[in-house]
Amino acid sequence: MILLATDSSPRDRERLIRVAEEEGVPSFSAGTGQEMGAVVGRGAVSVLGIRDRNLAAGIAQRLEKSGQKPLPGPSPMGGD
Repeated sequence: MILLATDSSPRDRERLIRVAEEEGVPSFSAGTGQEMGAVVGRGAVSVLGIRDRNLAAGIAQRLEKSGQKPLPGPSPMGGD
């Protein structure tokens, strides 16, 4: 799963969404770069990658419950 900062550049967003879709990786927009960086103890970031499937599924469920929709591409719960 990838989480894209809401304030990342349009060029970065388009490229990352395209690659995620090609690779079958679900993606969401989730907070500003500063907010996302603070969660992982860093400065502002444009993207976070979540490799653990169970963690990604839990994050996807929480985001969807809060009204977030996955970005175009595969289902956040995956089919594999």
